[in-house]
Amino acid sequence: MEIAVVTCLFAKWDMNVESSQSYVIRFVLKVCKERLFSSIHLILRKILRGQKKVFTTHFSLKFTTADYQIFIKMKKVLFIDRDGTLILEPPVDFQVDSLEKLEFYPFVFKYLGKIAEELDYELVIVSNQDGLGTPANAWESFLPPHNKMLKAFENEGIRFADIHLDPTFEHENAPTRKPRTGMLIKYLEDTEGYDLSHSFVIGDRVTDIQLAKNLGCKGIFMADNDLKIKELSLENDCALVTSQWKDIYEFLKLNDRTATVRRTTKETDISIYLNLDGT
Repeated sequence: MEIAVVTCLFAKWDMNVESSQSYVIRFVLKVCKERLFSSIHLILRKILRGQKKVFTTHFSLKFTTADYQIFIKMKKVLFIDRDGTLILEPPVDFQVDSLEKLEFYPFVFKYLGKIAEELDYELVIVSNQDGLGTPANAWESFLPPHNKMLKAFENEGIRFADIHLDPTFEHENAPTRKPRTGMLIKYLEDTEGYDLSHSFVIGDRVTDIQLAKNLGCKGIFMADNDLKIKELSLENDCALVTSQWKDIYEFLKLNDRTATVRRTTKETDISIYLNLDGT
């Protein structure tokens, strides 16, 4: 069974405040007790009984991946662009409006399938579809290849939790159009349910990296180079530049081995770092 290492920092812990009974301290106490870390357990018991008003320390303890899954409940999300990322974008009119024009991105089934099976991410499609529902991009033409795409992914065990399509044109400056976040308000508002700081936006356009910045995520830029990223000074918002789904899988696989949780209030400052490789 895999072993994880967690390092915890407790600072300015006021035991007269109700928040001192937080799930974090209770979780750590539970793990300490079950793993027979007697000295740490005793210290934490004293804190909970209010014997120490202010306490600051670092310590490490080991626990299993089962404990890790209990503790980490917030969902991480991969916000994935459609055209140019999941499927290839036609070079002439940039519209996949027929089954004949539907072509999947190389190796997307293999590596997105591995991501869906092995890693703990919710998959969400986020796409600008200029003029969708107008004569220039009619639903009747859009839906057959779109539904075919979704069915093909489903057949490979890849299911998308949600699909967000913005039908506006760029000149309309709609709040729902990428890189704006209007389509994704629920992820921003549900701060207890979604961990955006460990989520990613994957796409082949700079607007996808800008969306990542606006969401508080990191971007994965599907491209052969980072020239456009540097032009707009988005280096800090872009975690990876690659044109290969294999690279994305390997990056996320490595990234999924660690996690950081921080809780800061007026009375407390708790930071927990977990590394499933124990280093």
